[in-house]
Amino acid sequence: MKIILIVLAVLLTTGCGTPSAEEKARTKAYAEIRHGLFVECMKLAAKMERQSDDDVHKIISKCSSVAYYMAEMY
Repeated sequence: MKIILIVLAVLLTTGCGTPSAEEKARTKAYAEIRHGLFVECMKLAAKMERQSDDDVHKIISKCSSVAYYMAEMY
């Protein structure tokens, strides 16, 4: 039983390393692309004619979704 606990403790402590510089750069680039796409979508939405049933939450949600899926393509 002690051996299992020791092995489990070692696996838990060594399995969670810090991200490499390359991973950090890739994550930062992805976040910048996604943010840029979201901002562009919101700018385009602001130029559109408003409807009486427009819900700001829906617009933000759609822009967020579009930015997410488009950023995945890069």
